[in-house]
Amino acid sequence: MTTHADTVNPGRLARSLAVLSVLCFWLLPFSPAVAIGAVSTTRGASGWTRRLAVAGAWLCVAYTALMTGLFLRAAMEIRW
Repeated sequence: MTTHADTVNPGRLARSLAVLSVLCFWLLPFSPAVAIGAVSTTRGASGWTRRLAVAGAWLCVAYTALMTGLFLRAAMEIRW
């Protein structure tokens, strides 16, 4: 038994958001919103656009965690 998944061809906005989410993952005030928009507009899509959107979201999460750790470390060093 085989099933056919409905895939959607992403539009220009979805492709643009996917590329922007990877290129601008380090812009912390805006990158989470761009990453969320890229992942939600590529829902149901397959191929490079979806993979790029998910990669941009993971880069944003990793960079945010890294900056949070560095900030806390600097705050601890200043305090003591």
